[in-house]
Amino acid sequence: MLLNKLEGKVKNNISKSNFFRGVSFLVGGNISSLVFTLAASPILTRLYAPEAFANLAIYISSVALVNVISSLRYELAIPIADNDKDANNLTILSFLINILVTLIVVFFLILFIPLVSLPYYCYFFFPLGILSGGLYKTIRFWAIRNKKFSDIASNRVKQIFLTILIQLLSFKFGGVGLIIGNLFGFIFAGITLTSSLYKLLDFKIVTEKNLLDVAFLYKRFPFYSTFSGLSSTAGLRLPPILFLYFFGPVSTGLYALSDRIMTLPMSLIGSSVAQVFRIHGLDAKKDGNLTKLVKNLHFILAQFSFPIMALVLLTGPDLFELIFGNTWKDAGMIASVLSPWVYLTLITSPLSSLFGINKQEKKSFRFHIVTLIGRLLAIFFGIKSGDFMQTIILF
Repeated sequence: MLLNKLEGKVKNNISKSNFFRGVSFLVGGNISSLVFTLAASPILTRLYAPEAFANLAIYISSVALVNVISSLRYELAIPIADNDKDANNLTILSFLINILVTLIVVFFLILFIPLVSLPYYCYFFFPLGILSGGLYKTIRFWAIRNKKFSDIASNRVKQIFLTILIQLLSFKFGGVGLIIGNLFGFIFAGITLTSSLYKLLDFKIVTEKNLLDVAFLYKRFPFYSTFSGLSSTAGLRLPPILFLYFFGPVSTGLYALSDRIMTLPMSLIGSSVAQVFRIHGLDAKKDGNLTKLVKNLHFILAQFSFPIMALVLLTGPDLFELIFGNTWKDAGMIASVLSPWVYLTLITSPLSSLFGINKQEKKSFRFHIVTLIGRLLAIFFGIKSGDFMQTIILF
């Protein structure tokens, strides 16, 4: 039903065989990923305690914050580069910067080992997470430029399946089992997607001069998109870290599960539309149909997400207790509180690439800074109250 509506809305704006096929491939892959995730979640919540989900959330948040800057956002320019020469050099440039950032992280970890007491796995998993995450996001944008949406979709399914399988088999290792699954899922995804697409790269036109040229030509991405991306990601990823410090691992674990489940619709539809829109939005802009396309996509996303969010809002605690077990009833309460925010995020985030399409990175930077300040202030006042649920409501 959703795909039929989406097809009808966009067919008069851009080529149906381009946009709709791309969305169809990615949605199909994400539906399979969603099925695996939902099917495994009730088992994982019975194998792992809330504290384990808190550790996973902290790991994912820490890696995500570094991954925002691990390629200085040059990867965002790959799908919308002016020509294939620039795109090739941007891809290699992103790889090289990501390797350099990973080495810097390793250096700081070694430097601060005597000063901080981190779990042993952090020193090994954290750099690998940054390296594999950076590799994956760069090659994914290269795939988007080449419209290899079927490759992205199938790779995503395999990644999720492997992640869940490892997490299920690693529960005897304790909370670290969830992290092991997440890490090796990304390593597998990055390596397999790269191996299937590297032949499309033309290394003959990648030279030191060309790398420096694209670094300067697309400098607006590290100057503006890096900070806007960092502020946006910080608004999403800092809360688990702050919650762990001020409210403890159990509350953080409950929040982590509710956040994990509530953001699934964004991975199902939102990210699929965003990835295809990132490249086909340029075609719509050239044809003068960008405004119409944005309105239609916004309307369809709202129609899709409202029933899901309404269900969680009204039945969250009972729903989570039934599916995930008695331990997780409070996570359902958190999910009910988060549902309006997730709804608004779902219908707007896929269109965030409008800033890049319209070359308005400065506006994107200002918008995300204001949003981050607002979220941090909300969390600050919630922490001052000492009430975890009130903090979630304010957030």
